[in-house]
Amino acid sequence: MAPSRKRLRLPAKPSQQQTLQRAFARPRHAKELDLEKVDVSAVEKVNVSAAQKPAAPAPAPESKPLSSVDGNKPSENEEYVPVHLYNHLEYSRRGEKNLPENEARAFSLVEDHYNIPKNIEKDARFGPLSGLSFEERALAAYAQGALDPKDGANAVKICLECGTLGHLRRRCPTLI
Repeated sequence: MAPSRKRLRLPAKPSQQQTLQRAFARPRHAKELDLEKVDVSAVEKVNVSAAQKPAAPAPAPESKPLSSVDGNKPSENEEYVPVHLYNHLEYSRRGEKNLPENEARAFSLVEDHYNIPKNIEKDARFGPLSGLSFEERALAAYAQGALDPKDGANAVKICLECGTLGHLRRRCPTLI
């Protein structure tokens, strides 16, 4: 059985408030903050008379508009593109990445038969950006069932493995 604190006559634990007061009451590095050793002879005293007015604050810099892809001022109908974020995440915008032939065919079919939302690059519902391209992200959204068919059209089965109509990837004859 462990002896109690009272029996051993150990000092009581300091409260949290006492610990904080002690921590902020003394300087951490006494050698660096020793004021007696500071050479005050090098410090010049400057008297500001009533006739002297303090300098006016510098004007605030003009806020720059968000830059577009080419670095010029974006037009009113142009959206901001986070180029540096895309570069860091190795994300490729539409048409920048060369896809394998079967994925390119599948993307063109998805594009023909389904509505790809304009916010697919910005919306987290469509998956991560890391290492992907616009086309791969659209194909992943189709595979997850996140894309709606175009107006007046029925949902079409598109194989993402061979890039043809009529069956899904899990029933693809090239994989069976």
